[in-house]
Amino acid sequence: MSERPVYTPAVAEFCGVRPSTVVAWRRRGTGPRYSRVGNRVLYFLSDVEKWLRDRQQDPAEAVAPAPEPIPEPKPKKGFAW
Repeated sequence: MSERPVYTPAVAEFCGVRPSTVVAWRRRGTGPRYSRVGNRVLYFLSDVEKWLRDRQQDPAEAVAPAPEPIPEPKPKKGFAW
């Protein structure tokens, strides 16, 4: 039996995001593969799973560097309170 396509809300639920996020991914060309049938956008969950797997990161490699400390503000000249 072949896989049934799903709509944007189902993809959003699967990924744990809002449907508008999936739409934004699609418009930017950064989301999972999709098909258009007329004005409908359809996804196969196997494509969504592959898209997610392709974005997996090793936690050891994904560590961000520590932020630089915020400098203390300099006192303003001319004011003596």
